[in-house]
Amino acid sequence: MNTKLRLCVGGLLAFFASTLLAADRTYQNAGGDLASTDSADWGGTSPGSSDNAIVNQAGTYTLSSDVTFGRLRVRTTGSTFNLSGHNQTAALFVENVANAHNVFRGGMLDINNGEIRPAYNASGINTTFTDGCVITNAKTFYAARECSNAKTEIAGGSKAYIGTLRLLEGGSDKKYGNNNTLEIYDGGQLYVTNRIYSDANMPAVTEETQRGGQCLIVRGAGSVLSDNTPISSYLASLGNSRDSNTFRFSDNAFAYFRTGVQLNAGKNSLFVENGATCNVTRINFQCSGNIVSVSNAVLVCNRVQAGNPLFVYGAAASNNLFRVFGSDASVTLGVNTGDFFGESNSGYNTVSFEGGAVWGFDGNRTNMMARTHHSTFRVTGEGTTVGTTGRQFYIGGDITTDPALVATINSVSNRLEVLDGATLATRRLPVMGVANTVCVSNATVNIGGNADVVGLRVGYNVPNGYSNSTNCVLVLQGTTPKVEIHSAVADNGACWFSNGATLRFEIPKEGYADGYVPLTTNSKFLMDDEASKLEIDCAEFVAKTGGKLHLIHAEGGITAASKTRLAACASTLPERCTLIVEDTDVYLKSPRVAGFVISFR
Repeated sequence: MNTKLRLCVGGLLAFFASTLLAADRTYQNAGGDLASTDSADWGGTSPGSSDNAIVNQAGTYTLSSDVTFGRLRVRTTGSTFNLSGHNQTAALFVENVANAHNVFRGGMLDINNGEIRPAYNASGINTTFTDGCVITNAKTFYAARECSNAKTEIAGGSKAYIGTLRLLEGGSDKKYGNNNTLEIYDGGQLYVTNRIYSDANMPAVTEETQRGGQCLIVRGAGSVLSDNTPISSYLASLGNSRDSNTFRFSDNAFAYFRTGVQLNAGKNSLFVENGATCNVTRINFQCSGNIVSVSNAVLVCNRVQAGNPLFVYGAAASNNLFRVFGSDASVTLGVNTGDFFGESNSGYNTVSFEGGAVWGFDGNRTNMMARTHHSTFRVTGEGTTVGTTGRQFYIGGDITTDPALVATINSVSNRLEVLDGATLATRRLPVMGVANTVCVSNATVNIGGNADVVGLRVGYNVPNGYSNSTNCVLVLQGTTPKVEIHSAVADNGACWFSNGATLRFEIPKEGYADGYVPLTTNSKFLMDDEASKLEIDCAEFVAKTGGKLHLIHAEGGITAASKTRLAACASTLPERCTLIVEDTDVYLKSPRVAGFVISFR
């Protein structure tokens, strides 16, 4: 027999010997010292290093010295294990008893490269590690295995150092489970070196009660989750085969994902809130109905770019929401030249900055919705600000010069909305694709800069001629909409509507606030193709207020062809309305509605 074969057979024999020789040793008392070698305490023989040490009576247990078991199997209705600075080397299973609450205090649990199952094979188990308890050398940490409604807690400065984290494991029999929670708080810390799954080895869903509901919570200052998975393709999985799972980081906690977070299945949620920080290499939405919400917290995501957009995997990545809320929210998204929304025909997704949030772009150019459809980028609320005039913000279309690549574009019916006191600032705002819309409602869009000449181009086709934009729209709503365009060359067409584009004013009954001119530019105004048009919805204004409104001011002038086109559009105005087109300005005029007085005698 050669040496390699002898070693292989020897290893197998050693494995089977250790398995066969492992015995169940049950502690006989309701509480006591698990380091006891008194045979009477263990029903005849104290457990050895390969044996199962079984505790099945509720009580308070201690360690007077370090111990080594094969496994510690806890099967009580509720016990406390005071490890008192000692080490227990053993795999740990808390199992079989529903609604049990067991607490491990202090000391060290060395899992010996085995498994830890703090909630196993019974529903409602609650296991707490606290008072500086340290879990180490765990190959796999099953927060819940083959059970539902369980809760595992790492608290009170306790720490766990593990390989793989599975929030739920169905086991070899693929038993379903749901609504399990792993909560890290009060300075608890969890360090993962391999991978995170929200669920694994689950059966097919046959009824609604079998759906996901796994929850990972990290809350409070000093509480930490660190996922240091070394393989770049192994993103932390939020919803492997089940939906409605949650990662929640709050109250100044810290979470780190070296490779990223992937929202699989559907209706899964990642919340970063109330002063927490989440540092993640990338975030990918892969299915439908998922949410990432950052509320008065910090999100650092270093790769939202070509190949790593938010919404991936085509039509499957739909109806998702990425939301940033609050004046204390801070977001870094590492955007460069890639398409923010996705490059594979995803649709019906929303990115929303709200409630005073600020995002300054994190790359030279942000391509929005170049290959997506029916999606929305929203900036809303007083003080909410997105962008800077040093960056570029592209809606729809593509900036590639490769006609074969452009042929795959499907940018249709997307919306950029700037609403209710918000501000969008950008160096360029080309609006490309098919029927893509920019809506500015009681908000401000600042476009341009001293080094730029492009400005606003609605219905823009890139110079290579492959964009094929058509029917794009700019809508100005409310009493205080504002689009300001500043070009480095005043004679340039930095405010240009082409290829069937529409400029639409939706005027409220009050008209515009004093001094407001909704569309201003220091350059020329151009609307010179026969398919482009001006639309003015002013019926309520004409009926209830009337008067003269200043719509457009173009310091560089309104070209002759544009004057002709605007005049042709005037025929669609309500009765008694007149469109006044001058060299640099456009006005709407209607008879002012007279007031009246009723007196009683």
